[in-house]
Amino acid sequence: MSRRLLATVALTMMLLTFTLQFPTIVVQDGPGIIESGTYTGSLTYDSFPIDKMGCHYGDGDYYGIQLGWLDMVSLTLDVPHDCDFDLGAWCEVPGHTHPAGSENPEISGPWGLGSDEELSFGVLDLYAGHEGVYLIFVGAFSGSGSYTLTVEIERVKEITESGTVTGSLSPGTELDWLDCYKVQLQEGDFARFTLDPSSTLGAELEVYCREHIPAERVPGHEDHWWYESRGVGQTGTVEITGGSVPHDGTYYIVCRQWSGRGIYTLTSVIDRTPPSITGVSYSPQRPQPEDTVTVTATVTDADSGVKTVTLLYSTDGGAWSSVTMTPTTGSTYSATIPKLVDGTAVQLKVSAEDNAEFTAESAVQSYTVKALIFGLEPIVFYGLIGGIVIAIVLLLVFLLMHRRVPPVPPTPPAAPPYAPPPPP
Repeated sequence: MSRRLLATVALTMMLLTFTLQFPTIVVQDGPGIIESGTYTGSLTYDSFPIDKMGCHYGDGDYYGIQLGWLDMVSLTLDVPHDCDFDLGAWCEVPGHTHPAGSENPEISGPWGLGSDEELSFGVLDLYAGHEGVYLIFVGAFSGSGSYTLTVEIERVKEITESGTVTGSLSPGTELDWLDCYKVQLQEGDFARFTLDPSSTLGAELEVYCREHIPAERVPGHEDHWWYESRGVGQTGTVEITGGSVPHDGTYYIVCRQWSGRGIYTLTSVIDRTPPSITGVSYSPQRPQPEDTVTVTATVTDADSGVKTVTLLYSTDGGAWSSVTMTPTTGSTYSATIPKLVDGTAVQLKVSAEDNAEFTAESAVQSYTVKALIFGLEPIVFYGLIGGIVIAIVLLLVFLLMHRRVPPVPPTPPAAPPYAPPPPP
């Protein structure tokens, strides 16, 4: 068996081992799964060629890298001036068929003796965007010597809640002109993304769900894609309101440079909850027919913000009337109920809606309009008067029954009957 055939068999077995043992990758003269960093190696051109990227290489090193959807990589290969080393990368996802296959990988350039090689790519670009292991190959086309491979990986950043992130975009590699983010949304959520570039940067904003990826499409889920592009330095916003979030899943936000360079601010608003209504009260507490009643409430919404606050009231069990509440100080809103006749039973509650179209209502409170006498309800007033009268009568009776009667002096004894004096 020829040495060429032996080399081919050995390479085939190596690649088969690489595929079957993922993610523990067995590679030739190189590490397995790698991250951002600098890697060094040496290649020696000999008589056992390796057929890759349409060329014959005398020696080669393989590196495996795990990438997710929209992760991006920049590779730089520094080679000796008297060597011609090439750099390439391709997808090695078990069970996936990629159009170009490993026979037509992503290849760096320019080629030439002593030329450094540069290559950048993202999962979006390389063969239908399969997530998984990508193979990086450094091959010796001529010469022998040491090389330095610099790997820079930019992972998709996660957005979990409302907030602001900053970045910069400029022409160049994908790491320069693309920034990618992802967020988990549920059907019915509200999401708004605002891209605010500096005056020297023209940028566009894309938002789409994971099912936009053909390889990841879920049966019954359609493609959903939102796009906003403005002039240089102009702000763009993509808003996915309540009912428009089509389904649960991963949604991707892509900030892309199309002109100039500069920094940007990406503001995300993720709203899943209705506004909060607290401290509902009315004044005066005991309304009379001549009083208008002022209702106040504290309404807050930390995510999308409060849109409207409405006072609802009904009289004697009738239909609800609405009055728009206006902000007074901070998060306090107020409105008034007009004067009502004596004896009217009133029910009231406060309703609020935020900018995500979520609504909330407070508990129902009630009061009855009553005319007062000296600040007291008539029944209380007259009851009090009656009580006072009764108390006075009882007191008089008590006093009469217990007053002191002066004692009757004793009757002196009756004088004896008159008898003439005895005769001298």
